[in-house]
Amino acid sequence: MNISAGESATPERGDLVEIFMPPLGLILVGFLALSFLVVCTSGFRRQFRFRTRCVSPSFCHASLTSLSSTSVLHYFRNRSPEEDNVRFYTRGDFRVLEHLQLYQNNPKYLFKIGIPTVTSLIFCPIIMAVYKPTARFLWPNRTQPAINEAIACFLAPAGMVYAVSFGFAFQQVLQKQLDITARLNNDFSEMELLMKLTKKLTCLKSTTRMKMYLALKEEIMTVIQYITEMPRAQNNKEGAIWDIVDHLREIPTQKHNVDRAIIHDIVKYVGSLNSIVDKVGTLHAKIHPLQWVFLEVLSFSSFLGIQMVKCESYRLEMCMSFVTCLSISMSCYIVADIDNPFHGFFRIELKSVLTILENLAVCFHEELMTDIKLEHI
Repeated sequence: MNISAGESATPERGDLVEIFMPPLGLILVGFLALSFLVVCTSGFRRQFRFRTRCVSPSFCHASLTSLSSTSVLHYFRNRSPEEDNVRFYTRGDFRVLEHLQLYQNNPKYLFKIGIPTVTSLIFCPIIMAVYKPTARFLWPNRTQPAINEAIACFLAPAGMVYAVSFGFAFQQVLQKQLDITARLNNDFSEMELLMKLTKKLTCLKSTTRMKMYLALKEEIMTVIQYITEMPRAQNNKEGAIWDIVDHLREIPTQKHNVDRAIIHDIVKYVGSLNSIVDKVGTLHAKIHPLQWVFLEVLSFSSFLGIQMVKCESYRLEMCMSFVTCLSISMSCYIVADIDNPFHGFFRIELKSVLTILENLAVCFHEELMTDIKLEHI
């Protein structure tokens, strides 16, 4: 059969090994990178895991109204700061903290992040493998004609829709992560300010100040449970931060303007922190699976158009196909990673909440020692 000048012989696109080896290699590299990320994160998880878990009997289990009794004071006397720091937490608190250590970069969540990328790396070489049967079906009994101009007319709108759709998806997840980061940073800073203002309020008794520290600690634990999606006990109290307002009623009439100003700021921060937990689930809102299907279909359509481009060099065609496959898979990974704000390489760190808890435990211990000293003067 004669081939006209406007037609070109269909060159070989390589065998299945050449087609599937690069994507499989990228999957292996991605698996090793995520495994390395899990190993690096595991060092951060040891912070609370290897601490002493001796929490019984605990000051938190003791009645604060009987704090000045001789038996309670005798028990807490001659204890090291580290022991009191541990007793600041209950067994339930330690379960929450351990769940926090195991939450970020958990392999289960990293597997979900990698699903869109692996899907792209699997389907792109499949499209490359079916190129020859597709060409035979479209042009039976003849070779593929030179249709680069027609393919360009197809790729222009398809590529534009693909790029715009991924751009909107990227902007959506990035804005969500920025909003969550700003909100958590603001709320954690208000928690720290609330702790410092409580410490500077001179008209408080030590027992009242410790009650306020415990109420703030309970609110922090509630926030951690919402962030980590930890199942909450039925007897878990919500809105523990409002107990601080009840404890402020124990203060006698303030004679100093500074104390009144501090109390005003404390109530303001309590009202602000009461809405820290987003009950509608913005913290864990994800891209809908149908939106992922839409993005994948658009990417595969563009990749199919790339397969039809003729370069008179199968090596150049293979190179173009693999570069396109890499760009699609990387776009999917970036969007999926940022869509999970507490996992992956682009995650929000939660170390600051542990620092606040440690400082809160130190303040609690200082007030406990002060109360014991005053009792024995």
